[in-house]
Amino acid sequence: MRTEWAALAREVSSCRACAELALTRQRVVVGDPGPGWATALPDGDPGSGVSNSSGGSGDGPDPGSAAGQGLAAGRGVAAGPGSALGQGSAGWPATRLVFVGEAPGAQEDAAGRPFVGKAGQLLDQLLTDSGMARAEVGVVNVIKCRPPGNRRPSGDEIARCRPYLERQLELLRPRLIVALGLTAVAWFLGRRTTLAAARGVVHEVDGYRVIATYHPSAAIRFGPAGAPMAALREDLDFAARYPRRSLHMRLSTVDDTWAFGRRLASVLRAGDLVILSGPLGAGKTALAQGIGAGLGIAGEVTSPTFVIARVHRGGRVPLVHADAYRLGTVADPRAEVDDLDLDASLEESVTLVEWGEGMVEQLSEAYLEIRIDRHDDDSREVALVPHAGDWSTRLAPLC
Repeated sequence: MRTEWAALAREVSSCRACAELALTRQRVVVGDPGPGWATALPDGDPGSGVSNSSGGSGDGPDPGSAAGQGLAAGRGVAAGPGSALGQGSAGWPATRLVFVGEAPGAQEDAAGRPFVGKAGQLLDQLLTDSGMARAEVGVVNVIKCRPPGNRRPSGDEIARCRPYLERQLELLRPRLIVALGLTAVAWFLGRRTTLAAARGVVHEVDGYRVIATYHPSAAIRFGPAGAPMAALREDLDFAARYPRRSLHMRLSTVDDTWAFGRRLASVLRAGDLVILSGPLGAGKTALAQGIGAGLGIAGEVTSPTFVIARVHRGGRVPLVHADAYRLGTVADPRAEVDDLDLDASLEESVTLVEWGEGMVEQLSEAYLEIRIDRHDDDSREVALVPHAGDWSTRLAPLC
């Protein structure tokens, strides 16, 4: 998929279908695809844009090209909610959130990246305020070249560039799209749409889920106390809470489960909360032992069923390994968890809780949920679900 994105970027860079834009642009701003998509782009450019030195001509994507392939019938086809991306038995899922703006401005045209000016700085701040990070989301525009004078793109320009955005969404397969401003909203919902009417609803559009909100530039124009700023904050808070997609992988043996735990340990750090669930015999202890080995823990990591929690030291980070299975039978399991004082060691340790679903989430706003299921052929299916924080970015290198 990374190579497909790079191929699309090369194709976009050669487009001169809009003569005025091709003549006046400095760079073609392809976009930021999101976590796990790092790749070299055309002409060795490490960013998301390509210079205006490319040749080519025509009226848009070639029907047989990366952007035009399969688009003659209309909109791109999004993958289903449970699909995952990658090769073999493991893969990183689609970019969870993609923000779609209107077009590059002057600073984006110069830098070759979307949303780097004042509107982009505000977007970054609002993402942070909502518990997200810019590196965790995709950011693209309806058109890839700056209209002179920052004017609104014409209908013809939007139509010529449409297959490129369609292809980008096909590759990214976002769980949720946030359309920023009326141009982006109309791209999905039609030209007669009003922003006021479109807000507050998750729209189903050709297999994609789309919410509409104001462009950050509108929030800047109306000021910090204006309605667009309040709406942006509300809508980004919703997007941050929107169900996250999980990484799924199939592990053939219990040894593979142990080995994956060791790999997972490479991205763990002090303060992490990992909640591990699955039926008896699924391989939870093997995964925990692999994590312990990856952290460099001295001694064997065994199930803490009879002591509820053990602290393992000697590695680069202490491992607190808890088993909440018996707590599920008491009247108030959360109170019992509080009595364990797991939060006292959370900041300095990796805390791994088996059977902790529904009982320990209050310990940290950001945590990693792992579920292991065992199949009849003795293989294991592992699902990793990131909750808040930077888990999506940190897990991407494992896939």
